[in-house]
Parts: sequence; C-alpha cells; structure tokens
Amino acid sequence: METNDIRKKLYTEKTKATLISIKKEKLYYESALEGNILIFAIPFHDIQDGIFLPEMEARHLFRWIDL
Repeated sequence: METNDIRKKLYTEKTKATLISIKKEKLYYESALEGNILIFAIPFHDIQDGIFLPEMEARHLFRWIDL
C-alpha cells in the first residue's frame, strides 16, 4: 500500500491507534488498516508539549509512521 493511500484511508476511516509500549525513548502506537498493522514510533524529543493519549486517531500520528 502506498503512503498516500494509507494517509487517505486514515483520514476517511478515522482509524484509531493504541499505545502499545514506551521504550528506548519512544512511544509506540499500533493501528490496523485493511488487515495490515501500522506502527507509529514517536521519539520523546518530538513530544515537547503535545498530549499523547492511550488511544488516538491514527491520522494525528501519520508523520511518525514506520512502514
């Protein structure tokens, strides 16, 4: 699946992402999209004053997608 296709689907389907772990100075979120598992790895230095909840809309995490 192409990056643009993933982005479109995350916006149209309002897919949720769940926090699965915090390790090695990163937050890891996981989301399912059309039978595929997407992982979002967010470095602590990117968090700054942002709010990251246990469950979020995956579209807000797209910039950290790990394909």
